[in-house]
Amino acid sequence: MIDTEHPQWLGDKATKGTIHNWLNYHFPRKRICSKCHKKGKTDWAFLKHPDSYTRKIEDYAELCRKCHMHMDKIPQIQPRTHCKKGHEYTLSNVYVWKNRRQCLICKRIAGRKEQKKYMEKKRRYGYSN
Repeated sequence: MIDTEHPQWLGDKATKGTIHNWLNYHFPRKRICSKCHKKGKTDWAFLKHPDSYTRKIEDYAELCRKCHMHMDKIPQIQPRTHCKKGHEYTLSNVYVWKNRRQCLICKRIAGRKEQKKYMEKKRRYGYSN
């Protein structure tokens, strides 16, 4: 059965993800950015924002992630300067484990809570060393 004859065919009313999947199936990417001409991972970038998405290949460009973000004007992700609890990441306050930063203050607080919970359980059930 042809795509357009399928009973669940939505045409241009389909979601963004569905249209991108359809594009990837019908127009395989060449893995070369059409703007900076670098080889690597690329995405189909819709050129007519904020219009509704279409299935016309002329409305899309194959761009690398950097060019795609620049086109969409999405700011680059900045590294965090504080943990979720608001403690500043400094050299004396950071623990690096598996290439991830952890706040030592939060780590100590979590450790105290864990020890308090263990001691309460030990006292309640009469555990001994």
